[in-house]
Amino acid sequence: MALDLSKTVAQLEELTRHMSGQRDAHAAALAAALAHLASADPGEVEARRRSGQVTWLAAGLDGALAGAVAPAPVPPDHAVVAVDGSHIDVDRHSPVRCYVVNIGYVSLRYGELPDAALWNTPRLFASD
Repeated sequence: MALDLSKTVAQLEELTRHMSGQRDAHAAALAAALAHLASADPGEVEARRRSGQVTWLAAGLDGALAGAVAPAPVPPDHAVVAVDGSHIDVDRHSPVRCYVVNIGYVSLRYGELPDAALWNTPRLFASD
């Protein structure tokens, strides 16, 4: 049977009303989280970290949890590189079992010889 978009639109309208109604609750939860963060005692947090029995490395605390640190000065000539990935999963209902992995790259150079390079490498995988 074909998808009835008119029924889907009605459901989207209901979802929009529901999400708008949750805005105040989310704002209150965020304000409470920020208040807890600002009032946390760094010494107590560090003591709890040291006494914990975790199997992964947890960074130490070197001051307050809330606040800001001024950034270091940016050198006149510098480069920024980044990589990102995405995928399209196997569609279990498709007769073809395949998926796509896409890796994106960016290289930005600032200063005397500015340059930008952006490229991606999509790969289709279709074998078992």
